[in-house]
Amino acid sequence: MAIQTGDPVSSGSFQVEWLQRGNQYTINGSGPLGATLFILTSRPGQVVLQTVDGRVLRASTPEQLVRNQLGWQWPVSNMAYWMNAQSVPHQRVNKVFDSDHHLVQLVQQGWTVNFSQFQMVSGITLPTRIVLEKGVVKIKLVIHQWLLC
Repeated sequence: MAIQTGDPVSSGSFQVEWLQRGNQYTINGSGPLGATLFILTSRPGQVVLQTVDGRVLRASTPEQLVRNQLGWQWPVSNMAYWMNAQSVPHQRVNKVFDSDHHLVQLVQQGWTVNFSQFQMVSGITLPTRIVLEKGVVKIKLVIHQWLLC
C-alpha cells in the first residue's frame, strides 16, 4: 500500500495484512524489511492503534486515530467494502462498470475509487489493484493474495 499526501514526510509505502471477520478487523502495517509499523484493531465500540514505539492509543473511529497519530487521511471504515469492489451501504454513490460488468470506479464520500486487474476467488470476482483519490491524497493498493473465510 502506498499513501501520497502531498507532504513527503507523511507519505510512504508499506505492506498491509488485513484480517476481517464481520465488523471486526485487525490491520498489520509493516515496513520494507517486515518490521511492524502499526497494528490497528477494531471491535464494536473501540478502535485501538499500537504504534512502533509501543504506544497504545484508542479512539471512536479508525480515521481519527490514523489521522491524528500517523498523519494520513485513510478511509479505513470504508475499505472493507471498497476492497471488495462494493459501495458503502446507505451512502450516496456514483458507479461505473466495464463491459464485463465489473465495478471499475465509484465515487463516494468525496473519494474516487478505481478498481482494476480482477481475479476469481472462490467464485467471486475481486480486484487486485485499487486506487483511492481525494484532493491531494492518493492511496494505491496492490492485493497479492485474497483469502476468504
